[in-house]
Amino acid sequence: MIPDHIASGPTELWQIAVATSLLRSHTATPEDCYFLIWEGWPYPEYKSTAAAQVDLRGGVFDSETIVRSYYLFRGSSDLFAWTEPSESGAHQPPLEKLLPLPSFIWPSDRAWCITKDVDPHFASIGANTRAVDELLSDTRIDVVVDDPTSEPPRYT
Repeated sequence: MIPDHIASGPTELWQIAVATSLLRSHTATPEDCYFLIWEGWPYPEYKSTAAAQVDLRGGVFDSETIVRSYYLFRGSSDLFAWTEPSESGAHQPPLEKLLPLPSFIWPSDRAWCITKDVDPHFASIGANTRAVDELLSDTRIDVVVDDPTSEPPRYT
């Protein structure tokens, strides 16, 4: 994926919203989804919530080292609903103005999971074969098969 600030096409968040819209049919709990939002995003409204904080540990030399910290949120996997008109008929701001890019997204039944760390320019999706095939066939988003024996490409 191309960073949003230099992208001329779809943003990373829009592509993840497309992916979750496809994955909704592959879970029994599409309205009960979890999101981990990196605590380093510059959106103070997320830092002032009562959301639980989740620390991922696992430093190279010390398994107790905190690698990343996140805020845990729960809601619908329909990320496009954030851009739907409100009851007054006014559209909400674009998705990118309301929600920082989630680092992890998964439904409560754990049927699939999307991970998008802060530094790499790609996301990884774990799901059943039928769901992955559906993602691969959608031409709106950039999806390729992940080869665990190969290092993903990096920005240069």
